[in-house]
Amino acid sequence: LAVPLIWGGQVVAVLGVRHHDPMKYDDADQARVERVAAQIAGPVAGALLRERDEALVRERVMLTGIGELMGGAPDLGSVFEEFTKQILKLVPFNEMAFLEIDHDRQVVKREHIFQDKRASRSRRLDPSEFSLAGTWVEKVSTSRQGLLRHSGSSEKTDKELPSPLPPAPGPNAGPRSGVMVPLIWGDEVTAAFWLKRDGENMFTEHDLALAERIAAQIAGPVAGWTARQREVELAEERRKREAAELRAEALAEISETKSNFVSAVSHELRTPLTSIIAFADILNRRGDKELDERPLQQVKVIQRNARRLEGLINELLDLSTMESGQFEIVRSTFDFASMIAESLESSELQFEALSQTVKLKMVTEVLPINGDRERLLQVVSILLNNASKYSPNGTEIEIEITADEEALTVEVRDRGPGIPDDRPEELFEMFHRADDELTRRVPGTGIGLHIAKRIIDEHGGEITIAPREGGGATARFWIPTGVNAQV
Repeated sequence: LAVPLIWGGQVVAVLGVRHHDPMKYDDADQARVERVAAQIAGPVAGALLRERDEALVRERVMLTGIGELMGGAPDLGSVFEEFTKQILKLVPFNEMAFLEIDHDRQVVKREHIFQDKRASRSRRLDPSEFSLAGTWVEKVSTSRQGLLRHSGSSEKTDKELPSPLPPAPGPNAGPRSGVMVPLIWGDEVTAAFWLKRDGENMFTEHDLALAERIAAQIAGPVAGWTARQREVELAEERRKREAAELRAEALAEISETKSNFVSAVSHELRTPLTSIIAFADILNRRGDKELDERPLQQVKVIQRNARRLEGLINELLDLSTMESGQFEIVRSTFDFASMIAESLESSELQFEALSQTVKLKMVTEVLPINGDRERLLQVVSILLNNASKYSPNGTEIEIEITADEEALTVEVRDRGPGIPDDRPEELFEMFHRADDELTRRVPGTGIGLHIAKRIIDEHGGEITIAPREGGGATARFWIPTGVNAQV
């Protein structure tokens, strides 16, 4: 049997009585209970009103205490645990987070998470920030009003809005309810305050109102902390930028000094070396008439190693020029076939010393092309030199040339140890050499392929090195020809 307690024209409570006998009560019993309800309605209404007023007073006192707690703290981390305890007394929850809004970058930073009864002050969640677009945070920031959401909500947008917290470990806990309110300071929404509770319909409109009042109490301190933190971050960024600029200036100065030193030393070496090469060439040409076999072979060794040293000096000078930004391509129209012949002639001594032969194959007629003749000659010489160095004595090195109106392609094939299957592009990095026993035995600087790639890149082409079927490697480059080469 249940009857309403009516006071001031409103139902303030319900008085109910129950008996195990379903036929126990009659109309007379109902009338008696109604008379009792009429007698106690006033006192009950007064008691409920006093209880509500006391609850409101407690809420105001607690809100004031939260405001004082936050206002006197140097940052949120120092009072986060106490703040969490105070909020739990007002609004029960399972998870809580502060979500700082960076309007310039349109991202949200998750700060100071409380999850599954564990408080965390870590600023490095995974991910520590996420895009503002399409989130609850964007919705409360735009509307400047709080949101109350239940997992069973029929509102499509609410279903699609992601939680700002990472999923809790373990199996799905089932339905969830959430409250999010904006923290407004001045005219700007600086952050959002988020509460979540397991279960459906766990938050009420009163809880939402309480969360908004909490947000009003803490908006000022949070905005101040955020501003100070951003000042610290900006100062740190400036410090790092200035340090990087100083390092860059120091490195530039060191690089310039090194380039000047390399250039000076290289020029000093080239002067006597030019004389050595010239006289060695003269002796070699006269050798058959004026020298015995042994002295003639010694002259050829001098000639070969002097040219190798000349190539190394030229590579160092080229590297210095590239680093200083003065590397240039000087274009002209020239006969590529005659350039290949010149390259083979200059490498003849090296091939002869290793009893190697060269097979040249012109797949198509090679018309005059537009490019830097000396630089392209240098590329071909680098590839032939590498093929010879890494190939066994007595093997054959192949050169194949294909050309059309659009591009010219050159392939140099050897029977050396080949190249690693993984990351062949590393071979073109400055000073890079394959880490194996054979490579360590073969002299080299790791500069040549780097220079070759730079020259081909400047011509608008591409250079690659790949394993060759049957063993060895194939170095291949192509460059545009004709009108397309006018870069």
